[in-house]
Amino acid sequence: MSRWPFGDLQPASYRVIYADPPWKFSAGGRRNPSTHYPTMTIKEIAALPVGQLAHPEGSRVLMWATAPILLLPFGPREVLQSWGFRYSTARVWRKLWPREDGMFEYLDSQARGTGFEATGDWEILIIGKRGRCESLKGRVPRGLVSARRREHSRKPDVFRDEIKRLLQGPRCELFARQQNEGWDCWGNETGKFGEAA
Repeated sequence: MSRWPFGDLQPASYRVIYADPPWKFSAGGRRNPSTHYPTMTIKEIAALPVGQLAHPEGSRVLMWATAPILLLPFGPREVLQSWGFRYSTARVWRKLWPREDGMFEYLDSQARGTGFEATGDWEILIIGKRGRCESLKGRVPRGLVSARRREHSRKPDVFRDEIKRLLQGPRCELFARQQNEGWDCWGNETGKFGEAA
């Protein structure tokens, strides 16, 4: 890749890289991501020079993935390695229906997603590190987060808010779908959801 693909993002600058790659799926019909936005193969995602965005002293990448791709022979873990990061841990977003407030949960609170063997009612946020990363600035967050599902592929603000509270910047977001204060954002849909609340 000879041309810098990340627009105004600066190389060797970011202690936090938050990414929601547009993973390509072969199934799913009208719910397939490719009906909502352009997708990329895992190898195309892995070929992006994300590691060049990382601060030379240390950086974390927090990357969203879904169940169908987790254990592929070349999957999210290999993408992390291609970008120059080592796997550290993961968090899970348990999707609730939009009507739920998270305070009280009922048997039917959990949203149902698509799936052939099990419903896709959760997503995983994989965390990788490189170099010497600074410690969290507060209490360690829970691994499981129950939060409302919104528009297709839109992630809950709680994750971005916790990252901002716990991790020292500078921060960038790849494949961003809205502009967020305190973040350098890159993607072809950065205005899709407007400014963050």
